[in-house]
Parts: sequence; C-alpha cells; structure tokens
Amino acid sequence: TMNIFTLPESVGEIVESAMQNIKNVGLLIFNSTLKTIGNYAFQNSDIFGEETDLTRISLTSIGVAAFGNSNLKRVLLPESCINLSASFQSAKQLTYCKLPRALVKLPEQLFYETGNSENPLVIDFPPNLTSVEDYCFTKSMISEIILPDSVASLGYQVCKTCRNLKKFIARNAVSDEESFTDCFSVENIVLGGSSFIRRSCFSGCLKLS
Repeated sequence: TMNIFTLPESVGEIVESAMQNIKNVGLLIFNSTLKTIGNYAFQNSDIFGEETDLTRISLTSIGVAAFGNSNLKRVLLPESCINLSASFQSAKQLTYCKLPRALVKLPEQLFYETGNSENPLVIDFPPNLTSVEDYCFTKSMISEIILPDSVASLGYQVCKTCRNLKKFIARNAVSDEESFTDCFSVENIVLGGSSFIRRSCFSGCLKLS
C-alpha cells in the first residue's frame, strides 16, 4: 500500500525549494491552512496522486516553477489562489488545470513548457479573463485554447513553438509580435479585429489556410 503523509495544520507556507527531489515516500495530502507555495517548492518531486484537489484549502499564491518536472497530473485550484506567476512552468506531466474563476490575468510563463505530447494539456479558463501575458503558453503541449470573449490582449510570444496547438480562439483579443511563431500544427486561429498584423505573428504556421 502507498504511504500517505499529511502536512500539519500549523504549516502556512512551503518555502522556496523546500520539498524538491522527494521520491518514493508516498502521497502528499495538503493541510487546509496552507496559504503559500514558494518558488520551486516541489520541483522534481514524485508525491502527487492522479488528481490534486486544492479547492478546500486556504491557498493564495504559488511561486515560479513550483511543480517543475514533478508528477503533478491534474490540479484544481481554490478560488482564493489568484497570486500566480510562472507557477506551472515545466510541469511536464500536467494534463489538466482548473484555474480560479476570480483570476483576470494569466501571468508571464504560467504554462511555459508545460505538458507532454502523449497527454495534451487541458486548461479550464476563468470566465472573466482580460489579458494573457508574455510567454504564457510558450512551448507548452496544449492542442486547443478557447479563451473567453472578455480577453482583450495577448502578450509577446504567447504561444510561440506550441507545436501541438491546433485551435486558438480569442474573439476580441489583439495579438502581439510572434504570438504564434512556429506553431506548426495550428489550423484555426480566431482573433479580434486589428488594423495590422504584428511582426512574425504567424511565421511558421504551415497549416493555416
């Protein structure tokens, strides 16, 4: 049987790199009072189950690459967790992420190099997003991105080198430079109106017609 270890209720923060490189010890259960997960907190660790449901804990922030190269597969974030950074950068085993409904901006590199080609990443986006920042999905293994109509702006290289991406819809958004450069597989892109196309926006999109 798998060992299970639970964080004590007294723990409110997992500091930077605190639980890196932990393997073969069992399954981690989060405590309800945890508020902060620091940068690289679980990098290269193998302590998560098939689904990590954080919706009932007090979490408010997740640092840079907190789950980088860990075995995090599916994660559901609580409504309180709106202070994100490049939180899921290099989370190569991540296949599903449910974001908080209150989130209005996807920060830089949030899903940079996230996911894998065998199980494409699926993201449940919040309904009132207004912007997607630079490099948010760059090099991620996501096949479809359908953003809410509230999104007005896309950052620099927002989807650059997303080689599994086939569909991108953001009906009212204006793209930045190199937004879709080298998205070799993309077939369908729907964006808001603009008087010009930014530099190298669709360079290398070989399947666009």
